[in-house]
Amino acid sequence: MEYALLRSLRALGPGLLILAYVDLFFALAGSHTPFWSMDSAKLFLIGYAVGGIYGVIATVLKRDRYAFKGVNDSILAALRKFAPEIGNRPWNDVSPCFYALIDNDKSLEQKSKGMYFNGFLVTTSFDAIWISLGSVVIGVVAGLCRSEWNFLLVSGMATVVAYLVWKISNKRHRDLAGEQVNVIKKRFPRQFKECVIGPLSEPDGRTR
Repeated sequence: MEYALLRSLRALGPGLLILAYVDLFFALAGSHTPFWSMDSAKLFLIGYAVGGIYGVIATVLKRDRYAFKGVNDSILAALRKFAPEIGNRPWNDVSPCFYALIDNDKSLEQKSKGMYFNGFLVTTSFDAIWISLGSVVIGVVAGLCRSEWNFLLVSGMATVVAYLVWKISNKRHRDLAGEQVNVIKKRFPRQFKECVIGPLSEPDGRTR
């Protein structure tokens, strides 16, 4: 999956999910569903608009930091196993060297394309958790006010499914990153270390 397409889908996915919940709510209330009866072009346009607004809010709330929780730490731990010289440097210091090697090697770049798709699953499922939880709250209110519990049931089940998908895709992301680290360990250990800490010394004291 190309990065530009990934960014586009990350905006569209949450937008369509929000519209789906709105339509479901109206359908269960016995009213006309306002969005999914539209033609696809209008639906996608509204989906992008809603998803764009959601994306701005999610960025302010640092969505990606929490969606990919544990991924960067697992990469750092794996890198330190073969490059203890990097010490306790934070991810922001190490990541430029990590990504520079990925961008300049075809095999690592191919693995990145697989990570793009999995990253889409990570962020979309994470978004689905919070959107579904918001729908759970609405479902509780609807149940108390109108004794209509079906919306709560559907949104609650969706929350559980989204959480499971997020956990699986997050672990898969750590595994894919581990494969990239393994390639760097086997093929580019010196380049990586020198990028992070500077030129390494030879046994006779010379730098190389």
